[in-house]
Amino acid sequence: MKASIRQYIDTDQKAARSVVLKGFKDFGFKYTPQYDFDLDDPKKYYIDKGGMFYVLEIDGEIVGTIAVIKKDYTAELKRWYVDKDFQGKRYGSKLLDKAILFCKENKLNKIEFETNKKFVKAHLLYIKRGFKIVREDDRSYYMEKELVV
Repeated sequence: MKASIRQYIDTDQKAARSVVLKGFKDFGFKYTPQYDFDLDDPKKYYIDKGGMFYVLEIDGEIVGTIAVIKKDYTAELKRWYVDKDFQGKRYGSKLLDKAILFCKENKLNKIEFETNKKFVKAHLLYIKRGFKIVREDDRSYYMEKELVV
């Protein structure tokens, strides 16, 4: 299998959206236009605003995504998904590595994100990679990690 992580291009929209929506379905979530509008144009909502959107491609098929939103010197991770058939093979970690490299190159010194409490397996990766839970509510953990830039 040939795997690569690259910047999103407009022709990736349907496949990238499909990966995220499959992830939603696996956990009982549904597409909600008022919250998920960014999936209709990731370039507009991430790249054109100074952030980034990466896709994980294996043998020509998009099977993972991760996005970075820049907020001053902080990055917010969004849309971090790997198709369940490819989980457990370190692809989620490789997507994170790519996002961290983008953050460091852009002198962002902290990464933060919200994660639903249902993503139990993913939380193990987050903790292993140095993220800390800074607060929580009934539905989510809010995590962050300081970066040395």
